[in-house]
Amino acid sequence: MFNLLKSDLYRTVRSGLFWGLTALIVAMMFLVAGIMHWISSPEFGVMVNQSILEQGTELTPDDRAELEEDIAEAATLNERCYDTPTHLWGRTFLNGGFLGIIGSLFIAMFLMSDFRSGFVKNLILDRHGRRIYYGEKILFIGLIQAVFLLVSAAFTSLAFAAVGFTVTGAEPLGDTVLWLGLTWLTLFAYALITACLVWALRSSWVGALTALLVSSGMLGSLIVQLFQLFAKAIPFLAAVPFWMPITALQLLGADATPLLSANANLPIPALLPAGHIALVSVIYVAVCVALIFAVLRRRDIR
Repeated sequence: MFNLLKSDLYRTVRSGLFWGLTALIVAMMFLVAGIMHWISSPEFGVMVNQSILEQGTELTPDDRAELEEDIAEAATLNERCYDTPTHLWGRTFLNGGFLGIIGSLFIAMFLMSDFRSGFVKNLILDRHGRRIYYGEKILFIGLIQAVFLLVSAAFTSLAFAAVGFTVTGAEPLGDTVLWLGLTWLTLFAYALITACLVWALRSSWVGALTALLVSSGMLGSLIVQLFQLFAKAIPFLAAVPFWMPITALQLLGADATPLLSANANLPIPALLPAGHIALVSVIYVAVCVALIFAVLRRRDIR
Protein backbone atom coordinates (compact mmCIF):
# COMPACT_ATOMS: atom_id res chain seq x y z
CA MET A 1 0.00 0.00 0.00
CA PHE A 2 2.85 2.38 0.87
CA ASN A 3 4.46 1.95 -2.55
CA LEU A 4 1.14 2.59 -4.27
CA LEU A 5 0.61 5.71 -2.17
CA LYS A 6 4.09 6.98 -3.07
CA SER A 7 3.26 6.38 -6.73
CA ASP A 8 0.00 8.33 -6.48
CA LEU A 9 1.69 11.21 -4.68
CA TYR A 10 4.42 11.30 -7.34
CA ARG A 11 1.78 11.36 -10.09
CA THR A 12 -0.07 14.11 -8.23
CA VAL A 13 3.02 16.30 -7.98
CA ARG A 14 3.53 15.89 -11.72
CA SER A 15 -0.15 16.52 -12.47
CA GLY A 16 -1.05 19.73 -14.26
CA LEU A 17 -4.59 19.47 -12.90
CA PHE A 18 -3.36 19.45 -9.31
CA TRP A 19 -1.23 22.55 -9.76
CA GLY A 20 -3.93 24.22 -11.84
CA LEU A 21 -6.52 23.73 -9.09
CA THR A 22 -4.02 24.85 -6.45
CA ALA A 23 -3.37 28.01 -8.47
CA LEU A 24 -7.13 28.50 -8.77
CA ILE A 25 -7.47 28.32 -4.99
CA VAL A 26 -4.76 30.94 -4.52
CA ALA A 27 -6.20 33.21 -7.19
CA MET A 28 -9.73 32.88 -5.82
CA MET A 29 -8.63 33.73 -2.27
CA PHE A 30 -6.90 36.90 -3.48
CA LEU A 31 -9.91 37.76 -5.66
CA VAL A 32 -12.31 37.40 -2.73
CA ALA A 33 -9.98 39.45 -0.53
CA GLY A 34 -9.88 42.17 -3.18
CA ILE A 35 -13.66 42.21 -3.48
CA MET A 36 -14.10 42.46 0.29
CA HIS A 37 -11.52 45.25 0.37
CA TRP A 38 -13.58 47.18 -2.18
CA ILE A 39 -16.88 46.51 -0.38
CA SER A 40 -15.41 47.80 2.88
CA SER A 41 -14.13 51.01 1.28
CA PRO A 42 -15.81 54.41 1.86
CA GLU A 43 -16.27 54.77 -1.90
CA PHE A 44 -18.48 51.69 -2.00
CA GLY A 45 -20.59 53.02 0.88
CA VAL A 46 -21.11 56.33 -0.91
CA MET A 47 -22.10 54.53 -4.10
CA VAL A 48 -24.65 52.36 -2.27
CA ASN A 49 -26.18 55.29 -0.42
CA GLN A 50 -26.49 57.25 -3.66
CA SER A 51 -28.19 54.26 -5.29
CA ILE A 52 -30.67 54.06 -2.41
CA LEU A 53 -31.53 57.73 -2.76
CA GLU A 54 -32.09 57.34 -6.49
CA GLN A 55 -34.30 54.25 -6.11
CA GLY A 56 -35.92 55.19 -2.82
CA THR A 57 -39.32 55.89 -4.29
CA GLU A 58 -39.31 52.65 -6.29
CA LEU A 59 -38.49 50.24 -3.45
CA THR A 60 -41.23 48.44 -1.54
CA PRO A 61 -41.02 48.49 2.28
CA ASP A 62 -39.85 44.85 2.29
CA ASP A 63 -37.18 45.50 -0.34
CA ARG A 64 -36.00 48.56 1.56
CA ALA A 65 -35.77 46.61 4.85
CA GLU A 66 -33.79 43.84 3.16
CA LEU A 67 -31.46 46.34 1.51
CA GLU A 68 -30.87 48.17 4.77
CA GLU A 69 -30.05 44.86 6.46
CA ASP A 70 -27.48 44.07 3.78
CA ILE A 71 -25.97 47.53 4.13
CA ALA A 72 -25.74 47.12 7.90
CA GLU A 73 -23.96 43.80 7.47
CA ALA A 74 -21.56 45.30 4.93
CA ALA A 75 -20.92 48.23 7.28
CA THR A 76 -19.46 45.84 9.84
CA LEU A 77 -16.61 45.25 7.39
CA ASN A 78 -15.60 48.91 7.36
CA GLU A 79 -13.11 48.21 10.11
CA ARG A 80 -11.70 45.41 7.93
CA CYS A 81 -11.56 42.78 10.63
CA TYR A 82 -12.89 39.30 11.30
CA ASP A 83 -13.61 37.79 14.69
CA THR A 84 -11.46 34.66 14.38
CA PRO A 85 -9.45 32.77 11.75
CA THR A 86 -12.22 30.18 11.40
CA HIS A 87 -14.75 32.98 10.92
CA LEU A 88 -12.67 34.24 8.01
CA TRP A 89 -12.09 30.78 6.53
CA GLY A 90 -15.71 29.73 6.80
CA ARG A 91 -16.93 32.88 5.03
CA THR A 92 -14.29 32.64 2.30
CA PHE A 93 -13.90 29.08 1.04
CA LEU A 94 -16.33 26.86 2.96
CA ASN A 95 -19.67 28.65 2.55
CA GLY A 96 -20.75 28.28 -1.06
CA GLY A 97 -18.96 24.95 -1.49
CA PHE A 98 -15.85 26.22 -3.28
CA LEU A 99 -13.40 23.94 -1.47
CA GLY A 100 -15.74 20.95 -1.73
CA ILE A 101 -15.86 21.34 -5.50
CA ILE A 102 -12.09 21.66 -5.88
CA GLY A 103 -11.20 18.57 -3.85
CA SER A 104 -13.90 16.30 -5.26
CA LEU A 105 -13.22 17.42 -8.84
CA PHE A 106 -9.53 16.56 -8.61
CA ILE A 107 -10.26 13.23 -6.96
CA ALA A 108 -12.83 12.29 -9.61
CA MET A 109 -10.43 13.08 -12.45
CA PHE A 110 -7.50 11.33 -10.74
CA LEU A 111 -9.45 8.15 -10.03
CA MET A 112 -10.68 7.97 -13.62
CA SER A 113 -7.14 8.47 -14.94
CA ASP A 114 -6.19 5.06 -13.54
CA PHE A 115 -8.59 3.48 -16.01
CA ARG A 116 -8.09 5.82 -18.96
CA SER A 117 -4.30 5.54 -18.84
CA GLY A 118 -4.25 1.81 -18.16
CA PHE A 119 -2.42 2.33 -14.86
CA VAL A 120 -4.43 -0.44 -13.18
CA LYS A 121 -3.18 -2.97 -15.75
CA ASN A 122 0.27 -2.77 -14.17
CA LEU A 123 -1.02 -3.76 -10.72
CA ILE A 124 -1.61 -7.17 -9.18
CA LEU A 125 -5.35 -7.12 -8.71
CA ASP A 126 -6.22 -10.38 -7.05
CA ARG A 127 -8.50 -10.34 -4.01
CA HIS A 128 -5.74 -9.08 -1.71
CA GLY A 129 -4.50 -6.63 -4.34
CA ARG A 130 -7.93 -5.09 -4.73
CA ARG A 131 -8.20 -4.47 -1.00
CA ILE A 132 -4.82 -2.74 -1.07
CA TYR A 133 -5.75 -0.71 -4.16
CA TYR A 134 -9.03 0.64 -2.80
CA GLY A 135 -7.67 1.05 0.74
CA GLU A 136 -4.80 3.15 -0.59
CA LYS A 137 -7.17 5.26 -2.67
CA ILE A 138 -9.27 6.02 0.42
CA LEU A 139 -6.11 7.13 2.25
CA PHE A 140 -5.05 9.17 -0.78
CA ILE A 141 -8.43 10.92 -0.91
CA GLY A 142 -8.06 11.92 2.74
CA LEU A 143 -4.57 13.31 2.15
CA ILE A 144 -5.64 15.33 -0.89
CA GLN A 145 -8.54 16.89 0.97
CA ALA A 146 -6.19 17.82 3.81
CA VAL A 147 -3.73 19.45 1.39
CA PHE A 148 -6.39 21.55 -0.32
CA LEU A 149 -7.87 22.56 3.05
CA LEU A 150 -4.52 23.72 4.44
CA VAL A 151 -3.64 25.56 1.23
CA SER A 152 -7.00 27.35 1.31
CA ALA A 153 -6.63 28.33 4.96
CA ALA A 154 -3.06 29.57 4.53
CA PHE A 155 -3.67 31.66 1.41
CA THR A 156 -6.96 33.04 2.71
CA SER A 157 -5.14 34.42 5.75
CA LEU A 158 -2.33 35.73 3.55
CA ALA A 159 -4.63 37.36 0.99
CA PHE A 160 -6.80 39.16 3.55
CA ALA A 161 -3.76 40.31 5.51
CA ALA A 162 -2.29 41.69 2.29
CA VAL A 163 -5.30 43.97 1.73
CA GLY A 164 -5.42 45.21 5.31
CA PHE A 165 -7.85 42.87 7.10
CA THR A 166 -7.07 41.72 10.62
CA VAL A 167 -8.37 39.00 12.93
CA THR A 168 -9.37 40.47 16.28
CA GLY A 169 -10.51 37.40 18.23
CA ALA A 170 -8.21 35.31 20.41
CA GLU A 171 -9.44 31.90 19.33
CA PRO A 172 -7.92 28.99 21.29
CA LEU A 173 -5.64 26.80 19.22
CA GLY A 174 -7.71 23.77 20.15
CA ASP A 175 -10.85 25.35 18.67
CA THR A 176 -9.02 26.10 15.41
CA VAL A 177 -7.69 22.54 15.18
CA LEU A 178 -11.17 21.19 15.96
CA TRP A 179 -12.70 23.29 13.19
CA LEU A 180 -10.07 22.19 10.68
CA GLY A 181 -10.47 18.55 11.67
CA LEU A 182 -14.25 18.56 11.37
CA THR A 183 -14.10 20.47 8.10
CA TRP A 184 -11.66 17.90 6.74
CA LEU A 185 -13.88 15.04 7.89
CA THR A 186 -16.95 16.54 6.19
CA LEU A 187 -15.07 17.20 2.95
CA PHE A 188 -13.64 13.67 3.14
CA ALA A 189 -17.20 12.32 3.28
CA TYR A 190 -18.19 14.35 0.23
CA ALA A 191 -15.11 13.16 -1.67
CA LEU A 192 -15.87 9.52 -0.88
CA ILE A 193 -19.40 9.97 -2.23
CA THR A 194 -17.83 11.25 -5.45
CA ALA A 195 -15.36 8.34 -5.51
CA CYS A 196 -18.16 5.79 -5.10
CA LEU A 197 -20.07 7.21 -8.06
CA VAL A 198 -16.93 7.36 -10.20
CA TRP A 199 -16.03 3.74 -9.42
CA ALA A 200 -19.63 2.57 -9.89
CA LEU A 201 -20.21 4.27 -13.25
CA ARG A 202 -16.63 4.74 -14.51
CA SER A 203 -17.41 8.17 -15.88
CA SER A 204 -15.42 11.37 -15.44
CA TRP A 205 -18.53 13.35 -16.38
CA VAL A 206 -20.42 11.79 -13.48
CA GLY A 207 -17.52 12.67 -11.20
CA ALA A 208 -17.48 16.28 -12.39
CA LEU A 209 -21.24 16.67 -11.99
CA THR A 210 -21.10 15.12 -8.52
CA ALA A 211 -18.38 17.57 -7.52
CA LEU A 212 -20.36 20.53 -8.85
CA LEU A 213 -23.80 19.53 -7.55
CA VAL A 214 -23.17 17.38 -4.47
CA SER A 215 -19.83 18.50 -3.01
CA SER A 216 -20.78 22.16 -3.50
CA GLY A 217 -23.83 21.64 -1.30
CA MET A 218 -26.13 22.82 -4.11
CA LEU A 219 -28.09 19.56 -4.34
CA GLY A 220 -28.13 19.21 -0.57
CA SER A 221 -29.60 22.69 -0.12
CA LEU A 222 -32.34 21.87 -2.64
CA ILE A 223 -33.16 18.61 -0.86
CA VAL A 224 -33.28 20.41 2.49
CA GLN A 225 -35.80 22.89 1.09
CA LEU A 226 -37.95 20.06 -0.26
CA PHE A 227 -37.92 18.23 3.09
CA GLN A 228 -38.86 21.44 4.89
CA LEU A 229 -41.74 21.91 2.47
CA PHE A 230 -43.05 18.35 2.79
CA ALA A 231 -42.54 18.44 6.57
CA LYS A 232 -45.66 20.60 6.80
CA ALA A 233 -47.65 17.49 5.88
CA ILE A 234 -45.25 14.82 7.24
CA PRO A 235 -43.62 16.32 10.36
CA PHE A 236 -40.90 13.70 10.87
CA LEU A 237 -39.27 14.76 7.57
CA ALA A 238 -38.13 17.96 9.29
CA ALA A 239 -35.45 15.95 11.12
CA VAL A 240 -33.92 14.41 7.98
CA PRO A 241 -31.82 17.44 6.88
CA PHE A 242 -29.93 17.33 10.18
CA TRP A 243 -28.45 14.00 9.06
CA MET A 244 -27.15 15.32 5.75
CA PRO A 245 -23.56 16.57 5.15
CA ILE A 246 -24.89 19.97 4.05
CA THR A 247 -26.03 20.64 7.62
CA ALA A 248 -22.53 19.84 8.88
CA LEU A 249 -21.10 22.38 6.43
CA GLN A 250 -23.62 24.99 7.52
CA LEU A 251 -22.69 24.49 11.18
CA LEU A 252 -19.02 24.87 10.28
CA GLY A 253 -19.68 27.92 8.10
CA ALA A 254 -19.88 30.35 11.01
CA ASP A 255 -16.73 29.71 13.04
CA ALA A 256 -15.39 27.38 15.73
CA THR A 257 -17.05 29.12 18.70
CA PRO A 258 -20.55 27.53 18.47
CA LEU A 259 -19.14 24.02 17.96
CA LEU A 260 -18.70 23.46 21.69
CA SER A 261 -21.92 25.21 22.76
CA ALA A 262 -25.18 23.36 23.28
CA ASN A 263 -27.65 23.64 20.41
CA ALA A 264 -31.23 22.68 21.24
CA ASN A 265 -32.17 22.62 17.54
CA LEU A 266 -30.11 19.51 16.84
CA PRO A 267 -31.87 16.11 16.92
CA ILE A 268 -29.73 14.96 19.89
CA PRO A 269 -29.63 18.03 22.17
CA ALA A 270 -27.13 16.38 24.53
CA LEU A 271 -24.67 16.10 21.66
CA LEU A 272 -22.71 19.28 21.00
CA PRO A 273 -22.57 20.58 17.39
CA ALA A 274 -18.99 19.29 17.08
CA GLY A 275 -20.15 15.82 18.06
CA HIS A 276 -23.11 16.00 15.68
CA ILE A 277 -20.88 17.01 12.77
CA ALA A 278 -18.46 14.20 13.56
CA LEU A 279 -21.26 11.65 13.88
CA VAL A 280 -22.93 12.61 10.59
CA SER A 281 -19.63 12.65 8.68
CA VAL A 282 -18.48 9.33 10.14
CA ILE A 283 -21.79 7.72 9.15
CA TYR A 284 -21.35 8.76 5.51
CA VAL A 285 -17.67 7.77 5.50
CA ALA A 286 -18.53 4.36 6.97
CA VAL A 287 -21.32 3.75 4.43
CA CYS A 288 -19.03 4.71 1.54
CA VAL A 289 -16.15 2.54 2.78
CA ALA A 290 -18.50 -0.42 3.27
CA LEU A 291 -19.88 0.08 -0.23
CA ILE A 292 -16.39 0.29 -1.71
CA PHE A 293 -15.12 -2.94 -0.14
CA ALA A 294 -18.37 -4.91 -0.33
CA VAL A 295 -19.49 -4.01 -3.84
CA LEU A 296 -17.29 -1.70 -5.88
CA ARG A 297 -14.02 -3.59 -5.49
CA ARG A 298 -15.69 -6.63 -7.05
CA ARG A 299 -16.31 -4.82 -10.32
CA ASP A 300 -14.17 -5.59 -13.34
CA ILE A 301 -11.33 -3.22 -12.62
CA ARG A 302 -9.89 -3.38 -16.13
